[in-house]
Amino acid sequence: MEKVTVKELLDWTGGSLKQGRKDFIIRSVSIDTRSLKRGDFFIPIAGDNFDGHTFIPAAVAKGASGSLFASGKFTSPHLTSGERRGEGKFVLIEVPDTKKALLAIAENYRRKFKIPVIAVTGSSGKTTTKELIAHILSASYRVMANTGNFNNEIGLPLSILNLSAADQAAVLEMGMNHPGEIANLSRAASPDFGLITNIGSAHLGLLGSKSRIAAAKAELLVYLKQGCAVLPADDRFFSFLSSFPVRERVTFGLKTGADYFPKDIRFTPEGAHFRLGRKEGKPLPLFVPILGLFNLKNVLAAAALTLRFGVSEDVLTEQLAKFKPAKHRFQVLKKSGAYIVDDTYNANPTSFREALIMFRRLAGHNRKIIVAGSMAELGRFSQRSHFSLGRFLARVNPDCLILVGPDKETVREGARSFGFPGSKILRAEDNQAAGSFLRKKVQPGDFIFLKGSRFLKMEEIVEQFMIK
Repeated sequence: MEKVTVKELLDWTGGSLKQGRKDFIIRSVSIDTRSLKRGDFFIPIAGDNFDGHTFIPAAVAKGASGSLFASGKFTSPHLTSGERRGEGKFVLIEVPDTKKALLAIAENYRRKFKIPVIAVTGSSGKTTTKELIAHILSASYRVMANTGNFNNEIGLPLSILNLSAADQAAVLEMGMNHPGEIANLSRAASPDFGLITNIGSAHLGLLGSKSRIAAAKAELLVYLKQGCAVLPADDRFFSFLSSFPVRERVTFGLKTGADYFPKDIRFTPEGAHFRLGRKEGKPLPLFVPILGLFNLKNVLAAAALTLRFGVSEDVLTEQLAKFKPAKHRFQVLKKSGAYIVDDTYNANPTSFREALIMFRRLAGHNRKIIVAGSMAELGRFSQRSHFSLGRFLARVNPDCLILVGPDKETVREGARSFGFPGSKILRAEDNQAAGSFLRKKVQPGDFIFLKGSRFLKMEEIVEQFMIK
């Protein structure tokens, strides 16, 4: 983070200085006293289970330089952690809402940098696409990208505050679980390029319909009137997404009608071989060490964006071949003669089906074991979605189906309704039990697939199996 003065914070947030100096310089921020370092400026956030304002005294004790606080949330001024070091009083700034203040700080801080910002959103594939873009660009530019789950109204502004004068580009993943969130993130990021991977069923229970999900994702496009939008030509909401006025529109997809599309696709256990078809230019032979048509769409999206960004064909080819997929995202491992496809990072109905199709293709005629977990945030669609998942699992016809999570009975009923034998279904009470079932059933040459929503932490099953 480059230096910011207290006066700038006051101007950006409309806050009121209750203690400290306006010329005091802030060089880093923190929202968590557990990781707060001496000199950090503390921004307390009120969450569902805790209120960061209760930790302001702890921030003082750890040597924070100051803190925001929301009106009515904190009533103990005159904190003086800095006085002993001759730095003046602990800075206290009152704002109406600290979460909104954090977004406002990020929005104004981003304006300090005249660099291209790339925003990536969508129902699935966001993280892989973001990582692909950052990896490709990193050969020619110093790139800042948000890490982990820093893609919401708290994480993304913190990521923006990581920008430094040395950075030449930023790639920002944007998550969403309510209308207006992408708009807030886009306002803060002010992107020059915006990419939407797809419109799927993630957060269906929170938004109520795919149309509302599409509208929420499309909030990004409102902020691209002078920018470049990279859109999925295969998506059923493509016409809606392409209706937004932007300076430039680029499309990707599996169909030849897209600006960028694949030809001669060949999957091996090592990855995907294909030729990148283009409306302009000759097909470009590429290899990337990831699997699945769903992942190939992410590669197409990243290739489309980075080529329009100005990356050369040689750099794209070299960087894709060197890409290392993130853990737990259709990651292929090998143990005791068996192949393990670890796709435990997260799950929704669309991504589950796409991953199962690829797994069936990859496994071929070999024995198949599937460990399937529940899917979160489906609301009133949960029972129907899990029942449908069970029926789809039955179509894949694994030799053993291990179910885990609160919806395992519904998945089992769905599989049974499609004629899948109950004798092949095992219901695990927890990850440890699922791992025990897996170890007993696996044979050399088997292909194993694991997927479920983040709250289940199904990567624990993979870790148990790999250690044993």
